Amino acid sequence: MNKQTSLTDIARVANVSVATVSYALNNRPEVSEKTRQRIKEIATQMNYHPNKAAQGLRTHQSRLIGMLINTFNSIFNGELVDDIRKTLDHYGYSLVVIGNSNADLIDSQLFDALIIFNYTTTKSNLTALIERTKIPIVLMANELDFSNVDNIVIDNQSAIANLLKQYEKSKHKKICFFRGSRNSYNSAKRFESCQTYFKKYHPEYNISKHTFNGQLGSAPTYPIAKKLLSEKKYNFFFCLNDMMAYGVYRAASELHLKVGIDFSITGFDNAPKSGEIYLPKLTTADSQLNTWSQEVAKSLVSRLEHPETPAQKTIFVPTKIVHGDSVLYD
Repeated sequence: MNKQTSLTDIARVANVSVATVSYALNNRPEVSEKTRQRIKEIATQMNYHPNKAAQGLRTHQSRLIGMLINTFNSIFNGELVDDIRKTLDHYGYSLVVIGNSNADLIDSQLFDALIIFNYTTTKSNLTALIERTKIPIVLMANELDFSNVDNIVIDNQSAIANLLKQYEKSKHKKICFFRGSRNSYNSAKRFESCQTYFKKYHPEYNISKHTFNGQLGSAPTYPIAKKLLSEKKYNFFFCLNDMMAYGVYRAASELHLKVGIDFSITGFDNAPKSGEIYLPKLTTADSQLNTWSQEVAKSLVSRLEHPETPAQKTIFVPTKIVHGDSVLYD
């Protein structure tokens, strides 16, 4: 195994003290700009990487942010994680993504802060995790009231109201809904907003009787959608995420039905590369990944570098409607 380059190795090549190398690599004012650049060039040539564990022992900060996530099998999740990683990297922090099976790493005291996004667990388990973890935490798909927690979530209510306006303008009025598990924060909030809207504007229509569990995925949605499309019971499919909408698209293709003509459909999230997948283009709500990731990173960095900063509690990230050709208008 190759020996990892140390500060001593760099100091020997640069013919300076170890302290000077440390000052240069940490952008301290004790060294000149010329010396700093020369040492950094040598460090790059020697493939030097700082020892996070050693840094943590010295500074009581690892500059590592943990992120708990339920699945990596999602274009949306992958793009969101990568956007947060890039943003944190700009601030000098590294992101470590943890799946459900490795959640015990949270108790290892490796991390300066924690992001929790769609982590599959009960509310009591999540509460217990937060109570024993004193580090700053951002919840991206939940809302809990703790002094060390900021809730930075999608403004689902406004997005659903704007999507349902597309339904109101459509020629297709026989609507059904595809939702996910009740344990999914976003699915629950979105469906709750649908119920509120229909109770206000269409109280005669009990949407619970016209709702199906697509488990937030295309595969579970597809057979249900194929049956419903075959029966011609519904002609407007309101999907609470884009992946379920894709299941409907697949079913329609096999039945030789035309999206946006034979029936209408909307999604939610504006999944990356969706223009390559949804033909015709899907009308959906854009979760604005970049805005979301910026808010998450800004919150954590503020709390870490200014510990006196109070928790912001709940911040709602705005969405915008992306118009496609999947809705037939009056």
